[in-house]
Amino acid sequence: MEVDLVAEIDRFHVRHLFFVALIGSTLFFGQNSDSSIEREEAIQKTASDRKLAKEDVPCGNYFWLARKTGTTFLYYFFGSAEWGQGKVGFYQQTLYHVVVNDDKDPPTVQRIKDAKGNLTEVRVQMTGRELAASGACFSPH
Repeated sequence: MEVDLVAEIDRFHVRHLFFVALIGSTLFFGQNSDSSIEREEAIQKTASDRKLAKEDVPCGNYFWLARKTGTTFLYYFFGSAEWGQGKVGFYQQTLYHVVVNDDKDPPTVQRIKDAKGNLTEVRVQMTGRELAASGACFSPH
């Protein structure tokens, strides 16, 4: 009888340890739904068949301008260029901050959060030539 009790305790501990390891591994290996947060991502060029609404207009070679409910938004595509595999960044125009960097061709985007996890800035690095092409879409800071 004593052997059965020990075996039952061992199975309980093994299951418990397995459960703890499983939960711990999901926290460690879990995918971030927004992988580009605070990571620099290259932006894809605009294409007429890749816009969210027919009334959206291109803003230079890399951004789209959208006006929704009285607010102006800019958006861009990044990640894989394969059909259905890319991602879109869609933010209020006032969050964008452009840094001229002639080494950034294509432009890159980095989303910056504060200590509480709130998005504070969408930092765009682009060449002076690209900024001139899309400058009317970015509000001055």
